[in-house]
Amino acid sequence: MTPIQRHLAEEVALDHLDGLISRREALRRLGLLGLGLPAAAALLT
Repeated sequence: MTPIQRHLAEEVALDHLDGLISRREALRRLGLLGLGLPAAAALLT
């Protein structure tokens, strides 16, 4: 994972925690960044 991808993934996780996007949308966006489902789910918890 590149530094840019890491930053974007953290922003998606923060948006989810702030209630701006649903968990489903966060998982979709993280998947587009190349994160697998287990890694994306771990980032959102």
